[in-house]
Amino acid sequence: MAGKIVRKNYRVSRLTLALLWLVSCAKQAPPPGGPVDETPPKIVEADPPAGTVRVARDTRVRLRFSEKVDRRSLSDAIFVTPSPGGDLGLDWNGLDLEIKFPDSLRVNTTYVITLGTGIRDLRNNRLEQSYSLAFSTGDSIATGELRGKIFGENPAAAGQGILVGAFLGDGNRQPDPTREVADYTTQTSKAGDFEFRYLVDGLYRLFAIDDKYGNRLYDRGEDAIGVASRDLQVGGANSASTDINIRLALEDTLRPALNSVVATDHRHLEWRFEEPVAPMDGDWFPHLRVLPASSGSAAFSLLASAPHPLDPKQVHSFTSPQAPGSYRASAADLFDLAGLPLDSLYREVEFVAAGNPDTIRPRLIRLSPPDSARAVALNEPVVATFSELMRMDSTCAPFVVHDSAGVAVKGKGGWENFFQYQFNAAGGWEGLAKYTVDVVADSTFDLSGLALDDTVRQRIFWTMNADTLSSISGAVSDEEAAAAGPLRLTAKQIVGGKASYETMVSKPGAYEFPAVLPGVYQLSIYRDANNNGRYDFGRPFPFLPAERFRVASDSVKVRARWPNEGNDIRLP
Repeated sequence: MAGKIVRKNYRVSRLTLALLWLVSCAKQAPPPGGPVDETPPKIVEADPPAGTVRVARDTRVRLRFSEKVDRRSLSDAIFVTPSPGGDLGLDWNGLDLEIKFPDSLRVNTTYVITLGTGIRDLRNNRLEQSYSLAFSTGDSIATGELRGKIFGENPAAAGQGILVGAFLGDGNRQPDPTREVADYTTQTSKAGDFEFRYLVDGLYRLFAIDDKYGNRLYDRGEDAIGVASRDLQVGGANSASTDINIRLALEDTLRPALNSVVATDHRHLEWRFEEPVAPMDGDWFPHLRVLPASSGSAAFSLLASAPHPLDPKQVHSFTSPQAPGSYRASAADLFDLAGLPLDSLYREVEFVAAGNPDTIRPRLIRLSPPDSARAVALNEPVVATFSELMRMDSTCAPFVVHDSAGVAVKGKGGWENFFQYQFNAAGGWEGLAKYTVDVVADSTFDLSGLALDDTVRQRIFWTMNADTLSSISGAVSDEEAAAAGPLRLTAKQIVGGKASYETMVSKPGAYEFPAVLPGVYQLSIYRDANNNGRYDFGRPFPFLPAERFRVASDSVKVRARWPNEGNDIRLP
């Protein structure tokens, strides 16, 4: 009996193979290697339709997709406002999705179901932009809107799938995105755009989160976050805000620490921090302190302190003469670039002073432009950077610049800090010219009175051709008339090279980037409200708004000898 069964299956198998062979011969299949499916999925039908009012409280929502989608991606990218109070039921039937609410819908309430751009088809194509379906159990639908764009730090667009949450409040609520899920949630498009529609009237606080774990919360130290520059009112005359810019960055959550202090000789200390720090008031004197660690050590004073510009994690101090012994150094009220204060457990260290005399002469460790540089910009300054704290009260400059005829170039020079001296030629350099930088070592001294040790006394550089240059200009305006702080602009080359230019205006009005190389540029601007020379990203909790910025939507094409004018920028 068993043998008969085997023979019967064998016959059936041969017959099946023959039929399959015939079908495959008759079928006109397309050749392999056809066009790749790059068409994103869409929602083509909804029930109830968008805008429906007086919807029954036991309604189930049905959505039809244009193609099959990855169901796991949908479960992480479907958002319902207001919160349904439990888990949604998701039932599939081919291309149709039925959404079942855990309880009856609220009375006289606008509901918004948002499908985010994290939804993918089976070819990994994402929704081009978030889809929102609004309906109401009452007689009307909320009409408030918020629209904007998310940028990265550089500031390239942050990209698709960034979570944007809107918290509804009254000015007293202080939402914490590490603990609370937003009242309204959406995801950005491929270009970084986001949109909230059908919002009820109220005051909204927005956060953008690169939600790596898909929990719709901000995981500090893991997720990048963007903080809006202000809360946004929806309702009345402000039914829509459509110009919201948010810049995404990874928040610094670690407090800085003082790692060590080293006495390099009997007049110098090097303070070594874990990251760059600075006092809020810019004055280092009251924030660094040294005391004897034993009764046999004699006290000494700090006379000058400053961070080294090439390594801002190191702060150099010049002291009164140190005697050999053990000492305790402490730092206070210093902050990192994120505004975090020194860790209270790591702001004090002990060190030993050997009392050896200072015999090492200062060195010139960098000169910009570098020796033999070519195509130097016509407005580029000459900057000398030294190895240690220098005397800034000398009547002699540490270098003199001569033209090709040996004539000293006129201009303005001065010490930028204890380490750097800068010279700007009056009216800029001549084009296609050779310049010589002669170092004056014998009249350049450190704070100990030691003259500069520089064996190479002369450097040269050549400037670029002025005929290849142009300019970018325009005007800056600000919607907030009472805003304070300088406006800092950047022109970054996006086609034609990697050039980048910066300029600043103290108040709204005209601006110009002179002597710009040809290429295509992207313009950006921010208002430096605290005048610290850098963009501040804000803080989610306790809330600190980010500084306002804009990235121009249109690029600027620059051609040689053709000034590009009228590039006006409005700061929202």
